[in-house]
Amino acid sequence: FVDRSLSVPLTEKPSDEANSLFGTIDEATREKLEDVYSHRPYFIYWASLVHILVMIISLSVYGFAPVGVGLKNETSQVTSVAGGQQTVFREINQNFWFGPSFDDLIHLGAKFGPCMRRDEKIFREIESERRLERDNTGCCVNLQSQFCYQSVKRDCTDGFFDWIKWEGNSVVNLTGPNQPVPTITSALAANATPGPGCIADQHGQRCYRRSGSVCGVDPRTCLQPQSEYPHEWADDITKWPVCTREDTLRRDSIANTACEVSGRPCCIGNQGVCTIATKDHCDYVKGFYHGDKELCSEVDCLEDVCGLTSFLVRDNPDHFYRLWTSLCLHVGLIHLALTLIMHMTLGRHIEKLIGWFRTAMIYILSGIGGNLVSAVFVPYQAEVGPGSAIVGLMAALFVVVIKDRHNLISVSSIIIKLTIVMVIVFFLGLFPYIDNYAHIGGLIFGLFSSGFFVPYIGQSLAKPFVKYTREERRMLRLYQLGTTVLSLIGLVMLFVLFSVLFWNSQVSCENCYYFNCIPLKENFCKDLNHDLRHRQSYVGF
Repeated sequence: FVDRSLSVPLTEKPSDEANSLFGTIDEATREKLEDVYSHRPYFIYWASLVHILVMIISLSVYGFAPVGVGLKNETSQVTSVAGGQQTVFREINQNFWFGPSFDDLIHLGAKFGPCMRRDEKIFREIESERRLERDNTGCCVNLQSQFCYQSVKRDCTDGFFDWIKWEGNSVVNLTGPNQPVPTITSALAANATPGPGCIADQHGQRCYRRSGSVCGVDPRTCLQPQSEYPHEWADDITKWPVCTREDTLRRDSIANTACEVSGRPCCIGNQGVCTIATKDHCDYVKGFYHGDKELCSEVDCLEDVCGLTSFLVRDNPDHFYRLWTSLCLHVGLIHLALTLIMHMTLGRHIEKLIGWFRTAMIYILSGIGGNLVSAVFVPYQAEVGPGSAIVGLMAALFVVVIKDRHNLISVSSIIIKLTIVMVIVFFLGLFPYIDNYAHIGGLIFGLFSSGFFVPYIGQSLAKPFVKYTREERRMLRLYQLGTTVLSLIGLVMLFVLFSVLFWNSQVSCENCYYFNCIPLKENFCKDLNHDLRHRQSYVGF
């Protein structure tokens, strides 16, 4: 963009002809121009190498998604929790960029809002499903084969199954916690189904549980920790402790623990949805099977969806580093090739003009800032790639052109070229997994970052063959100082503003994703539009 428009092109050393044309070049200016000529863009080379290595590792671990556009539907027969075979439907995300799937990109570190901070809309659904599990599920036991699974009553209606649900909550001993406990006979007389043990409260001991039973675990069979006064297990199965030692003899005498558990928690999709399923079923739908757990409330499905590292606090996603890691990822080989082309054309020349440190700072700040803007407006779209960083470099080139216009033969031609490339970049952002909101954010953050870093370059290159007067130098320094301070203030304010919007508010924009993806055909953008209405709770199978 700049080489052929410079008075002394970057591809040539300053020659004697340049001296005679512009006057004598002093030694300091000659050294600056020679430094520009001889500089090797090490940061751009390093960034390109990182992108290539990450792509190789990604494809080695996760492989290629099916090549195509939109979603592909498949069905198969799998083993069901109730025994026998069951027809299961699944949707497969296709990828025409020749790379990993949508879910794999999230696992690799894509920008995905629900993994970066607690999303109240998602966790309201999760809490609702946990309440359903607590209040409405019991152990469905097969009377012939002695296997069982956790379910609601409507999923345990076959004549060969017995649904064990504790309903007692009416018999209370008001004489105090040290007095005799009401007997099973008194519980039956009160038309209550007795649950195990007693729960102490301020009135005495309430001896019949409403929450439960649970397949495979019971307070009566656990020896460590024991459920006994004053440390009874809560009348809430979602708050039960993990039993580390059991009474095996008593276990075999209780229906909901003597049976073989056929279904365990399985985390499916990218919304943190849990279902009780067989391993065969879970593997087919590409879920995360928890063979050592009994209840969905025991697992954090969103942590499984996000991958990489565990959350520091359960149910509190904290992968804010995805603002950075997503810059190193690509949706496929075609996407990687486009990035390398931009690096070797635009990025290489920018680094020659402003140096590796300023290039790196603008690249990183624009990339992170662009992803932050995207996370505010389209948090449920998994987006990857350094598009925001590359647009930030375009903004830097624009600032360089404005600052050093005295050295350029044709400013308008450079602006036209930049505009054409910018249009192409935003056009690519209309395809799945590439983010136009990140591009806009990268442009804005790139302008402010360049305003802070590039003024120093303006002083070194502006009119290099003209001797400044003392007044001109003073005015130039004041102008650059003002530009630097204002740009820094603007940059900090932008980061603060969008950080507050992202972490403390939920921007609702149902149609924002259309700016990121035009539905050229049915299901072309379906996997990008996160819709909580399509959640299936764990009792849905």
